[in-house]
Amino acid sequence: MNVLAWDTSGRTLTAVLVRDGTVVASTSQTSTSARTQHTEHLTPALKALMTRASVPFRDLQAVAYVAGPGSFTGLRIGAATAKGISLAWNVPVAALSTTEIIARSLAGSGEAGEEQLVSLDARKGRFYTAVFAIDKGELRRRGADRDASVADVAEMVGHNERIVLSGPGAAQLARRLHEEHGLDVARDERLDVIQGLAASAIAACREHRWEDADGGPFYLREGDIGVSKRRIRFDSDETGRLR
Repeated sequence: MNVLAWDTSGRTLTAVLVRDGTVVASTSQTSTSARTQHTEHLTPALKALMTRASVPFRDLQAVAYVAGPGSFTGLRIGAATAKGISLAWNVPVAALSTTEIIARSLAGSGEAGEEQLVSLDARKGRFYTAVFAIDKGELRRRGADRDASVADVAEMVGHNERIVLSGPGAAQLARRLHEEHGLDVARDERLDVIQGLAASAIAACREHRWEDADGGPFYLREGDIGVSKRRIRFDSDETGRLR
């Protein structure tokens, strides 16, 4: 099964081609502007990736894109590209969570019972967060993605020594938790987006988490330009299973 997946949620454009569970080609490009980077380079980057792997688009069985949370412009471009490829080649689309990608990139390195609090800088002094844990070899959510203040995170963390901060917002969040709430929380700043993106795409396709016709980017807050939040949240069922 050939799956093409990409992440345009931030300034770095990352894309992977996965064949039968193995990454066969990948690319990662960083720019100072998510708008310019993704508008101008996403489609050429995907074409170059497929050419390098000698896989034509007609041989794809699915595509996957990161639907959020993240940069409004980047998410919109990623979603539109997924819809275009899906219509052109009649393949299903999987929408991925930014926080799940980060969690999956570290899923094999944590200790038993450890929980990851994934964080991304949401600006305005807030963070996009989600808590994950490994349970019987499976990644499990401990709740939905959140648009959280530092005080919200402090309440979640408390003095739980099993919590480890991860993701690109980990260092900033750890500093503020210490300065504002006197909490010293361990953090893991390793981040392998390519591995996390591939693992998330594989899991979504294996579980047939296909996007419906009215799918699109996932926003945790209403945009400054008046765009409403998507109705469907990245969450888990009562067992913690990702959905």
